[in-house]
Amino acid sequence: MGTSKYGRGLGREIFEAAKAGTLPQPFNVAACREFARKRGWNPPESYIRVVLANSEVNRSHSETYHNYFERVEEGKYRINPRANP
Repeated sequence: MGTSKYGRGLGREIFEAAKAGTLPQPFNVAACREFARKRGWNPPESYIRVVLANSEVNRSHSETYHNYFERVEEGKYRINPRANP
């Protein structure tokens, strides 16, 4: 199994931070970017957008992406309470 540049993977890190209350919900790309910077990571904004969009409940992108998030409105997400990382 490979290692991730962003902890256990950016999607999972965002999920865990929101679940713990460290990242207030609903969150957007800017909030996720700030969360990543505080962790010492500098992912491109486009990468954050892809992680959030491809990890949505209603998307079946691939087995690589878990259904961590629910989109509550354009550009805003919350954690999927049924997600099981």
